[in-house]
Amino acid sequence: MAVTKIKPIYVTDRSAVEYIVSDEKTSVEYIVNGEKTEKGILTDYFMCGENPAEAAKSFENTRANGSGRSKILAQHIMQSFEHGEVTPEQAFEIGRQLAERVLKGQYQYVLATHIDLPKTTFIKIRLTLRSPAMA
Repeated sequence: MAVTKIKPIYVTDRSAVEYIVSDEKTSVEYIVNGEKTEKGILTDYFMCGENPAEAAKSFENTRANGSGRSKILAQHIMQSFEHGEVTPEQAFEIGRQLAERVLKGQYQYVLATHIDLPKTTFIKIRLTLRSPAMA
């Protein structure tokens, strides 16, 4: 059974993106880590560039231009599936559908499906979206 958590992010936008893209929570390159995302195939960016550095910069620019004067800078949605419950591709599609249905094209986001096997027994969707909705 899948488990879903939503966590507000109160730090910088760059840190919000780094959180989901960082192997050690410090490197922006994590989202394209081939060991976790099928060589970057299981990643998606919406209205925020095409790589982690561009996404972080885009999140920051949106805030600087007046969309996002909240203490909550971003939201981090995590969904974990037990090994064998879904394939990595199915998990990624679930993440895309979640983003489309819930966010309705109004938020910037970075989506990654992490496959940490054999380290863990879970396949994880990580979705960081910019708060609040863009104007």
